[in-house]
Amino acid sequence: MDVSSKRKGNLETSHPPKKVTKQPPPVHPCSTASLDDILFKQLSGDVWEQYKLETDVEPGCHLAMMKKYPHSAVFIHQVSVSPEKIVNLKSVVHRNIVHLRHVYTGGEQISMVHKMMLMSLKDILSFRLHWSVAETDQEWTCFKQAY
Repeated sequence: MDVSSKRKGNLETSHPPKKVTKQPPPVHPCSTASLDDILFKQLSGDVWEQYKLETDVEPGCHLAMMKKYPHSAVFIHQVSVSPEKIVNLKSVVHRNIVHLRHVYTGGEQISMVHKMMLMSLKDILSFRLHWSVAETDQEWTCFKQAY
């Protein structure tokens, strides 16, 4: 009896291995994180090599799609600053600010690429796990009446 036949025999009689279920870490949007915990990639070059312009929102602000993954929408904010100020660019830790993915630097212009979600406010409200459908509809109705 060789080793492979022993393994086959053991597998037939043994129970399947238990799956270890890990609890996801709790989400704390107001947690105090240090600036070193949140990083973004700083790249040199032209932002338009990676992204395709879809719409100009206002001067310096653009809606774009990734060329490689055309369904990934991003928000690109372009500003002109001196090279001394580019060195001082840091991530901001705040729950109401969108996630900064990449910063492209070239000459005196920087392009900041932010993550973006394309969905309605009602869809976002419905993702709150502790809300029922009735509470979501009530909150959506109050929002529409306010505006």
